Amino acid sequence: METIDTIPYSVSDKQIIHALIKISALITEQYKLSELYKKLHAIISEVVFAKNIAIAEIDLESHIMNITYFLDEKDGNKFYGKKIDIGRGLSAYAIKRQAPTRLNEQQIIELQNKGEIDRIYGTMCKSWIGVPIVDDGTVIGLIIVQSYTSEYVYSERDLEVLTFVGSNINILVKQKKIVEEEKLLRAEILQKDKMASLGGLVAGVAHEINTPLGVCVTGISNLLEEHVRFRMAVDAGTVTEKQFNNFVDDVGETCEIIKSNVNRAATLISSFKQIAVDQSSESKRVINIKTYLDEIIHSLHPIIRKTKHKIVIDCADDIESLTHPGAISQLFTNLITNSLIHGFEDIESGTIEIKVSKKKGNLEFIYSDNGKGMNKEQKKKFFEPFYTTKRGSGGSGLGGHIIFNIVATSLHGNVVLESHKAKGTQFTITFPS
Repeated sequence: METIDTIPYSVSDKQIIHALIKISALITEQYKLSELYKKLHAIISEVVFAKNIAIAEIDLESHIMNITYFLDEKDGNKFYGKKIDIGRGLSAYAIKRQAPTRLNEQQIIELQNKGEIDRIYGTMCKSWIGVPIVDDGTVIGLIIVQSYTSEYVYSERDLEVLTFVGSNINILVKQKKIVEEEKLLRAEILQKDKMASLGGLVAGVAHEINTPLGVCVTGISNLLEEHVRFRMAVDAGTVTEKQFNNFVDDVGETCEIIKSNVNRAATLISSFKQIAVDQSSESKRVINIKTYLDEIIHSLHPIIRKTKHKIVIDCADDIESLTHPGAISQLFTNLITNSLIHGFEDIESGTIEIKVSKKKGNLEFIYSDNGKGMNKEQKKKFFEPFYTTKRGSGGSGLGGHIIFNIVATSLHGNVVLESHKAKGTQFTITFPS
């Protein structure tokens, strides 16, 4: 059984403050709640004799205690992770009082004799403290420490110390849960935005493919009609030299048209297929950067072709990287979309430049547009989630945050934004190659 060694000692206000500071600092650490309670036990042990401890979540509606942390020299960890009825024991007594409670063995026996408690979970102790965690007048948790030896009986000072600690744990756990809920919500929103982006890509590509395939269908239909007429003339023996030459010319011309449009559709499908697979996958693979940027731009052709804007890529043909293609695809999709929607608003013809180079084991992308740029406030808030200048007009406010999140989390790099009103916007993005 795992134990945390503690010894009886008196503590100073300075030690208590230091412990509370350490508890407050846990909010910034990436711990699951189970790991968090273990850390809390170690800190509590610095200021209170806590060789035997239980931390529980309380559900008064169902009258259930969920033992989220438990360590005991007599009972081991048999209650850890268990959901038990609150009952009418010591825990129920402290919960009913809604106040920190300190009891010795004699007081516990007296409470039993009076019928105020009727059951003791586990082994009878010599000294016991229970501190309810109260939120908005309702008990939502409970911290228990107990001693099995008469050599250490809890004092009023111990009760005060654990009460201070309990109130801080309440704040910490609430903050931690809020942070976790925000993370889950943000991840869900980012995933929805990602899939919406992919859905938009699908719709755009489907619409774009309809054009060349429509031309192919029309060409084949006309060619079939020409074939039927020519076949009838052949069977009747009435084919003239002019009719023969026209048929040959029509076949050649129609085949060229069909070939051109099939190739156009195939190129678009190929680019889209790889981009779509990459955006829905987290796996790494080696890619040629210039070729991949071309594929991304091909996949965005349905959007770009409706404008007079142009995209220029300055990248050596031999730059390759073992990376997350999906992250790069989503990154540049968001950057280009941001330029088209925001940067080039009210601008008929704009230019996007993407310069790529390798520097000291890193890839550096300098993405710039000559659009309307941002003012200081827009630049300052660009990477903040839910910030948008298009509120009420379909703007989610997640574009900038997604760009930052992709670079920092998926590509483990950094991004620097430079922008000035009426002078365009530039992103310098670097990450390991």
